[in-house]
Amino acid sequence: MEQFFAVISALIVIGLAITMRFFRRGGIYNPDTIDPMPSTDREPPDLPYIPASVPSPAAPIPPVAPKLPDTAPFAPMVVKWAGAIKIWEGARVSSNNPGNLKYSSLTARWGGTKGRPATDGGFFCQFATPQAGMDALCRFLTLGAKGELIISKPRPCTLERFMIKYAGNPPRNYIVQIAKILDVPLTVDIATFLS
Repeated sequence: MEQFFAVISALIVIGLAITMRFFRRGGIYNPDTIDPMPSTDREPPDLPYIPASVPSPAAPIPPVAPKLPDTAPFAPMVVKWAGAIKIWEGARVSSNNPGNLKYSSLTARWGGTKGRPATDGGFFCQFATPQAGMDALCRFLTLGAKGELIISKPRPCTLERFMIKYAGNPPRNYIVQIAKILDVPLTVDIATFLS
C-alpha cells in the first residue's frame, strides 16, 4: 500500500512540474503572438494562436517568424488567388485591404497600420495604397502555400481547408466560387500554387 501512495505522489509531483512549466511559457494562449489571420464581419472563427515565444529561464524558445523578401515576385497562381479573394471577401475599399487581413506584427512589416476594429477581436489592417494591400495579401497567401502559417497546417493543406480557416467558416459558395475562378478542385494542395 505504501508503494501505491509513493507512485501516486510521484505522478502528482511530475504533473505539477509539467503544468508549471507550461504556464511559465505562456500556455496555449499568448495575446502577443496571435496569428495574423484575416477576418470578416461574419461569425467569429476559432482563432488559432502560435505557441508562446517568450524565453523562459529553463529553456529559451527562439521566436519564429516567417520571412518573405519585400521585393518577392509572386507566383501567377498566387496573384490569381488573391484576385479571387478580393472579389469574394467584400473588404472596404477605403482600407486598401482586399483580403481583410488582421493587423499584427507580420502585417505591420508589410506596411499595414491598425485600422477599424474587427467584430471577432483585434483590428483590420489599413494599407497606404491598393497595391500595398494586394502585395500584403499575396505575401500572406505565399506563406500559407509554403506551410509557414498556422492556418496552413498540417500539410498538405487543401484550398477548401485553408479558405475555411482564412475566412472563419464562410458560406460554402464563397469557397466554391474561389475554386471556380482558379479553375481547380477544392481538394487541390495550395502548395501547388507556388509553381
